[in-house]
Amino acid sequence: MCFETGVFPDALKRSIITPVHKDGDKSDVNNYRPISVLTSLSKIIEKILNKRLVSYLNKYNIISDSQYGFRQGRSTQDAIIALTSEIVNKIDNGYKCVTVFLDLKKAFDTVSVPILVQRLEAIGIRGKALSLFDSYLRGRRQ
Repeated sequence: MCFETGVFPDALKRSIITPVHKDGDKSDVNNYRPISVLTSLSKIIEKILNKRLVSYLNKYNIISDSQYGFRQGRSTQDAIIALTSEIVNKIDNGYKCVTVFLDLKKAFDTVSVPILVQRLEAIGIRGKALSLFDSYLRGRRQ
């Protein structure tokens, strides 16, 4: 029904957060990683949505070849090899290299849903598929 109506059910948008201790002092909340537990049905629908979106992005070459995170068959090791190869190549050709590394661990907490939905539409996602993504992203509860 989700795919036919373009609506993600509110009952499947609720997650239970479980804090998992990473390292260090257990009394410091910054040493815990929140794990979001969703219903099995919600996870199944998410996997189908993800598979369809990734298939679409790959079909139309929308994802940059330099994108390593969250891609099947790509790893952080691949990203490191690509970066070091680029640096070595530039230095061998007489260039200087400067790199900037950013810690984006909180980046997903600041994503604007309206802007994300606009970007999905801009890359060609329309109709019920766009409505489903919009519905999925709004009104989530923990």
